[in-house]
Amino acid sequence: MAAKKEKDFDKTTIGGRIAALRATHDMTQNELAEKMGLFVDSKKISKIENNRTDPSCWELVQLAKILHTTTDYILTGKDATQNPNSFTLTLAEQRLILDLAKRIQGC
Repeated sequence: MAAKKEKDFDKTTIGGRIAALRATHDMTQNELAEKMGLFVDSKKISKIENNRTDPSCWELVQLAKILHTTTDYILTGKDATQNPNSFTLTLAEQRLILDLAKRIQGC
């Protein structure tokens, strides 16, 4: 059976993002667990990737370090390169702002 590629994972979940990142680093679940020092629960990575459990805070930080990413990306899927100051307005919000601007200009 061929190994999954990064694009084959469901990146809408924490487990899917971790699995995809692990795949990009050509690392097995056991190798990742070993790097994290998870000797007691060797199936922990599998449980996380299959969304049967969530990583602890400590595990989340370790995963981010080992997989060269941020905890924010693992938790939310938002890339650190995305501008945190940018946002999108709904059409109604855009209309409200334009209306307010017109009123201000009319003063």
